[in-house]
Amino acid sequence: MKKYRSLAGMILGFLLLAWMSKTCYAEIADVTAFENLEWKKVHEEALIAPQGVVQSICATKNYIICIENTNDAQDTPDTVSAYYKNDTDADGNPVEQYSLALRNTDNNWEHGNGMAYNQAKEEIYVAPYTSQNPENRGCLFVMDANTLAYKGKIKISDDYNILGIGYREETDQYVIQTNVEGGYSFKILDNQFQIAEDLGRYEGTSVGTNFQDLQLVDEYILNFPLTLNMGIGDYLNVYSLETKELVSCSKLNFPFEGVSNDEPEGLCETAEGTYIAVVDEDRTDGRRMFCFYETQVPCKEEAVSAEENIDTNENDVGESNRQTKADTLRERTDSEKNTDSEEIPTSSEDYKKEASKSLKKQSAKNTPKEVSFAEKMSIGFSGMITQAQELSKKLPSVVELAKEAGNLAGTFIETLLTKIKTLWKSGSTILAQNQREVFLFLAIGFTIVSIMGLWVCIVRLIRIRKQKKARAELEQLRKAWKEEAEQWLQAERKRL
Repeated sequence: MKKYRSLAGMILGFLLLAWMSKTCYAEIADVTAFENLEWKKVHEEALIAPQGVVQSICATKNYIICIENTNDAQDTPDTVSAYYKNDTDADGNPVEQYSLALRNTDNNWEHGNGMAYNQAKEEIYVAPYTSQNPENRGCLFVMDANTLAYKGKIKISDDYNILGIGYREETDQYVIQTNVEGGYSFKILDNQFQIAEDLGRYEGTSVGTNFQDLQLVDEYILNFPLTLNMGIGDYLNVYSLETKELVSCSKLNFPFEGVSNDEPEGLCETAEGTYIAVVDEDRTDGRRMFCFYETQVPCKEEAVSAEENIDTNENDVGESNRQTKADTLRERTDSEKNTDSEEIPTSSEDYKKEASKSLKKQSAKNTPKEVSFAEKMSIGFSGMITQAQELSKKLPSVVELAKEAGNLAGTFIETLLTKIKTLWKSGSTILAQNQREVFLFLAIGFTIVSIMGLWVCIVRLIRIRKQKKARAELEQLRKAWKEEAEQWLQAERKRL
């Protein structure tokens, strides 16, 4: 009977999570979403091996997985570690976020340069990059996502090794990047790991001489170029799957303290718009560490809301006011709209920049000193930006709901099957005598299932209301930002 209970629980829990997962991840605002990001360190840990380097990172349902390459020797096992992604484990028990949950040192993953997680198969695919063992050339390794154990390998090509890999759940496809022998090309693989499309060679398209692992986000490929020991800092590349070109290469500003050398190795998405980068660091005190740095990326849903708010305000402006320079902040010309179509204000600082543009057009009296003063004034609104980011995290989890629903459904089915089995063995006479009881039991069971369904619907409605409330609060903040910018603009005009 336990297998039926387990099966029912898994089916119902899977359906609930699949239903809710459709709203978990929103599209990024635009191609510039990964520029000028603010990062904060959320975890640090000493490297295990004397020459060890964490080479890749990926996120599963419950964990953040890292591979520490012990060294490049063929017969030396590497360390795969799973850290709690949330502050509760898979059973809902409280845990320390980013603390160690599981570790496996049974296999050599070559360089272990990249990873991608397929939730449907509960497997992680590892891009080894090197092939110290000639049999591993052009292969992907397969890792069990729950035990971190080696399951096998998949041959892709004999012509190159594979640097990085990402998984597209929407199309059930993979994107890989080859090493220099393949021209650092991006290729799309189908769900049978056959090459479906070659996106071309990308050597020389970015700073640095090599690439780390890749991460897929909407229609973009993200990766860190290798700039180690070049003295130019760290960068993040954004490639477009649609146009097949590099569309952004922005410098990163990790908040390092006491770091003499660093190397960003990989990136993963842990929640809606929340990304974690793993960075290896050599410290000035001699320690060798790796750190998790977290950032929040603006999503398209938020950007559209801001744009609608601006358009509504513009429609309320009188015709006479639109003809004056003082209303440049509210009404842009067609040429300006075309130029700035991708720069949608999403913070108080953005509105202040718009106000500064208006002020420059109105008067030629602005000096470098006054511009600096305007920039300093915008710093005071950074707290509002942080508050807006926190609003997006106020969404209730449904993992516990799915688990409870699964347990209730499993218990009911187990009891029902036990009752039917007992009546069947007792013969038709006993069945006739207990017919009323069976029908009553079935009626009660149907009622329980109906109540459970209603309960799930209620929780869903509550979640939707909380989302709307959070968005409304965010819109109020944006309105306040814009009003502050307008007041500042008027004060500056009077002062000039």
